Amino acid sequence: MHKSNQNEIYSFFNQEFAYIENNLDIFLFRPYRLDGGFTLFCVSGKAIIRLGVLERKIVQYSEFIVLPGSTISVISASEDFSARVFVFSKGLFENAALRLGNSLTLYLRDSPPYLHEEDSILLQNTMIIFDYAKIVSNERDNKFIRLMQLNFLQSYLIYLFDKSQNYFSHLFKTYTRKRALFYQFLSLLDMHYEKERSVTFYADKLTITPRYLRKITVENTDFKSPKEIIDEHLIIEIKTLLYNTNLSVQEIAEKLNFPDQSYLSRFFKAHKGCSPSHYKNKIKALK
Repeated sequence: MHKSNQNEIYSFFNQEFAYIENNLDIFLFRPYRLDGGFTLFCVSGKAIIRLGVLERKIVQYSEFIVLPGSTISVISASEDFSARVFVFSKGLFENAALRLGNSLTLYLRDSPPYLHEEDSILLQNTMIIFDYAKIVSNERDNKFIRLMQLNFLQSYLIYLFDKSQNYFSHLFKTYTRKRALFYQFLSLLDMHYEKERSVTFYADKLTITPRYLRKITVENTDFKSPKEIIDEHLIIEIKTLLYNTNLSVQEIAEKLNFPDQSYLSRFFKAHKGCSPSHYKNKIKALK
């Protein structure tokens, strides 16, 4: 994809509200931090999408929502992968979700992509929802466009909230205390990763022991320790800054509170097998 097209797609994902049909190849192996969020419906093919340190498998008829502020990259995708997507700004989401409370946000963050059954009523409804998202996106000159966008997104979230309780109640029943603490750990990591790398710091914030935090992360991931998750989060952030900004390695080291550039370089090479400069040159060459 050419640079102009890349910039066009990046611009699309930062609009107040918009609709597109796309294969998301702009994010293939390239992490990008979103300001807003989006909802995706897979039309064909399959892909593995990484959101922060979590991976989501997408197949035909999968639907899922990505919350504002997420860091996204596409790990792999089939040649026929295609998706319908509508994006929304952080402000629009916050206004739409204001009256729905934290339970819906927790559910949306925790739940895997929902796989619709072929010819099911939920699949038919989803297709109608994305058709209407396309209509709202095209109403650029409508003087009530902001109200239309807000009403659409709020209606969609309310629809999800109702269906999550009537159709997906079994998912709520599996939301254990350990599962809740795991997502609280990830939220704390989002807030403090630039300065805090100690497992003890996060355990103290959760009022649990580091040993219990390890048990939580091992059970809710592929046997990853809290330290591995913290390091992985940092690597994703470094890659995001290398690819999406003009910051030097030294400036990134300062931003992320590494002692110096060489320390960051050693940390990055230990995890990725190459220096930050080499990674930046390699990924830029793909543009």
